[in-house]
Amino acid sequence: MSETHRPLEGVKCVCIIMFQQGPVAFSMMADLGAEVIKIERPGTGELGRGLLKTPNFPLSPYFETNNRGFKGITLNIQKKKGQEILYKLVKDADIFAQNFRSGVAERRGFAYEDLIKVNPSIVYLSMTAYGPDGPSSELPGTDGAAQATGGIASLYGEEGSRMMTAQHSVADETAAFINFQ
Repeated sequence: MSETHRPLEGVKCVCIIMFQQGPVAFSMMADLGAEVIKIERPGTGELGRGLLKTPNFPLSPYFETNNRGFKGITLNIQKKKGQEILYKLVKDADIFAQNFRSGVAERRGFAYEDLIKVNPSIVYLSMTAYGPDGPSSELPGTDGAAQATGGIASLYGEEGSRMMTAQHSVADETAAFINFQ
């Protein structure tokens, strides 16, 4: 029986991504054969690990589904040793991705300008909620905030009641598909 070749085999991605926008995009890359190495903070890991857990099941289906196919490592990238390991991973990578608000990557040493010194051919994907500049660029973003800002939330709920968001992640899923492309 011959093994099927997947189109992204040989592509190495290093990611500092969380919740849904980044992980969904890169789980699709992993589905197509890319090696995806996700970096999480020591101790608790990514905050999405705790979402939708139940008392009878210790894992989060939300996290496991969105992060399927990943290799993982915990690094304290605010410490010199953690940054050295990050740079070593990036040196051999094809793609680096992060989905922090604007300014965080610059403060923590993994901005595009930092990583091209390590790997001049790195493809750098920055997935921010409100873009790289402008009045809201440094604000944190969530799917619900994006639904409210974009007006989608106004379509849900009953007239005269408080605004609701869609019961699924419209903005994060859409952004993930766009970033995947």
